[in-house]
Amino acid sequence: VPEAFLRIYPGAPVFTLIWGSDASAGLPRDSRTFVLNPSDGELFQEIGRRFIREYREEFQTGEYYLADSFNELRIPAGSETRHDVLRSFARNIYAGIQAGDPNGKWVMQGWVFANDPVSWDPSATRAFLSAVPDDRVLIIDYSADMDEMHEVDYHDAPDSWKRLDGFYGKRWICGMAQTFGGNNNVKGDLQLIASKPFEVRNNPRKGRMAGWGLDMEGIESNEVAYELLTDVGWSPGPMDLSSWISDYCRARYGACPPPMEEAWNLLRRSAYGSNVWKTRHAFQSRPSLHPKPQFVETGPVFQAAVRRFAACAPQLGASELYRNDLIELAAQAGGGAVDHLLAGACHAHREERGEERDALAREALALLLRVDALLHLRPDRRLESWVSRARSWARTPEESAYYDSNSRLLITFWGWRDLEDYASRMYSGLLRDYYAARWSAFFASLKSGQALSLDEWELGWLSRPYTPTPPLAVKDLSVEVHEILAAGERWQPGKS
Repeated sequence: VPEAFLRIYPGAPVFTLIWGSDASAGLPRDSRTFVLNPSDGELFQEIGRRFIREYREEFQTGEYYLADSFNELRIPAGSETRHDVLRSFARNIYAGIQAGDPNGKWVMQGWVFANDPVSWDPSATRAFLSAVPDDRVLIIDYSADMDEMHEVDYHDAPDSWKRLDGFYGKRWICGMAQTFGGNNNVKGDLQLIASKPFEVRNNPRKGRMAGWGLDMEGIESNEVAYELLTDVGWSPGPMDLSSWISDYCRARYGACPPPMEEAWNLLRRSAYGSNVWKTRHAFQSRPSLHPKPQFVETGPVFQAAVRRFAACAPQLGASELYRNDLIELAAQAGGGAVDHLLAGACHAHREERGEERDALAREALALLLRVDALLHLRPDRRLESWVSRARSWARTPEESAYYDSNSRLLITFWGWRDLEDYASRMYSGLLRDYYAARWSAFFASLKSGQALSLDEWELGWLSRPYTPTPPLAVKDLSVEVHEILAAGERWQPGKS
């Protein structure tokens, strides 16, 4: 309920939910969730009834209604009353749906159980789910690949469906997140996608698995992963990935010459061979003296894959989709070199070698601008396209400015410090006007010795209407790609 709910029902038992398990988490108060305690079952159900009624008037007949409780939020009960509170919440949410639509079914995200397995142990989860008939709930579980996660945050975490005995008789959809925040670095475990659904389907602990789904926090990236994710849903069994990729290349580019097959074999060993949800180049993160990339593949095997991919240009260069993928792969390879140069510049500063710091910083930012220019060749990889689409919904100048700022807020600051750059993107314009400019201000501060408030810099950029600066010119795609790849190979870790 909105906080203003108390003006109409001053005695209602309303409380604030806290994001995460830590009360000191940095979610701003004006973004917190106010909840009517289900102990007032009559009022709780009446709100549910009215909501469903309005929903049906707007969207006509429905059957499935999404309602999430405690998703990444602390359970508002002590250990001695927790199970009773959970049963009460579930019972009243379901009753509210039924009051508005007797045929309604409750859909919930399974992430609530996966994100906090300590609070949502088997007994708590069973108590929550037991309050609703089995056939009236559908759980969308997008952590079916969690036990294959290569990220530190989730490594060795068990899949929810295994840990919770197939969700105790409730129907559920098996799926994969693939990306968090919509960050669009090249990534994905293709072999896992091709085989995991069938492992789950054939597991006796799967319970009432009812389907296969895609549950990403952003789209329009890593097309190969989503082509495969959708194909898997129609396959009778595990897929021959080598054969599938050959067919994919022929469908996407028009042919699959030997260098392309070699490129994909190398991509499967690198960027498309590990399961990660959150990725970010070091240059996409807030400047610091210890910049580190987050699970972005740019190593020698990946570099070799991009070179073999680029070698297909004489035969496939007329294909727009081939050029799009080449741009994306080369941009990531070049981004790895930028990260290495930034790390060298910061190391030189810590060692009090100012001239070396300045030279490496200049080289890093110059290369970053070239990567930006490469991405600019793709209209769908431009910040100005992202912003203009948001502004197109505006009906007034004030709305236009609001949508402009918020579209950029989403992919930069996000909303509060804990999740800054969470939804980072490889967008031309964002690289030169935000990432490169932010690092430039950081190095200028190091050189001058004058303090820099990154908060003020970031919020200042967000408060002004976005006017893109001109990108560098790219005269020839193939030449630019090979020069960026040469820079990437020169600055691989371990090389001077």
